[in-house]
Amino acid sequence: EASSGDILAYLETVREEKPTLPRATFYQLTWLYRYLLEEGEILVNPMTKIELLTEPSSPKRPVFTEDEVRRILNVPNDSLEGIRDRAIVELFYSAGLRMSELTGLDVDDVDFHNREIFVRHGKGGKERIVPVGEKALVSLERYMTIRERFIKPGGDADALFLNAGGRRIKALSVQEMIRARKAEALVFSPGGSHALRRSMASHLLAHGAPIYLIQRMLGHEHLETTEKYARACGSDLRDIHAMSHPRAKEVGA
Repeated sequence: EASSGDILAYLETVREEKPTLPRATFYQLTWLYRYLLEEGEILVNPMTKIELLTEPSSPKRPVFTEDEVRRILNVPNDSLEGIRDRAIVELFYSAGLRMSELTGLDVDDVDFHNREIFVRHGKGGKERIVPVGEKALVSLERYMTIRERFIKPGGDADALFLNAGGRRIKALSVQEMIRARKAEALVFSPGGSHALRRSMASHLLAHGAPIYLIQRMLGHEHLETTEKYARACGSDLRDIHAMSHPRAKEVGA
């Protein structure tokens, strides 16, 4: 049975070989020893005595707080465009999609029954299935009730998100929409759609999700890429207590 000293020595060795790896390794070991403790395989969790090793500084990547995301989402707008835009922002935050992945979605890519999104145009041409939270599904369902009013002859009838001309919505329009919602919500932090993606990953980590599952959701080929997102999470993850998304359980927010 490994002691806290054994694990710390191991993490130090890993850092010497690759400076960016210890944080991801720390998260994995935290979950491993928490599981062993719950299963009765060990009596003491050695990770509770270990602090996360510091790493070389890197440029800060924009991440919204949970309150900022909530304010961006809750901008009041019951117009057709407002209902569509709320669904777009909810989906960015819930599923952690890239811009090209969201604008490339078709209606058939949404599985409401299984609460999943099929990403067929992922980075590098890779496909994946991503779970979607209840709040995002409710917004999508509301959008689907009025979506036909965006459909125009000669338009992109299969596309999930349509513009006023009935065509598949463009990335530039989405970014402009997010900027407008941020301004109305008095959110002055930098970042747009990709900051929502990073925020989703960071908030999931803060609420206890294992980093390897976030890696799969984001469609990262290498764990080190996901680990960069973890740097935005300032919470102490030694007391991980549950896997949850900040908007998966909220009611009436």
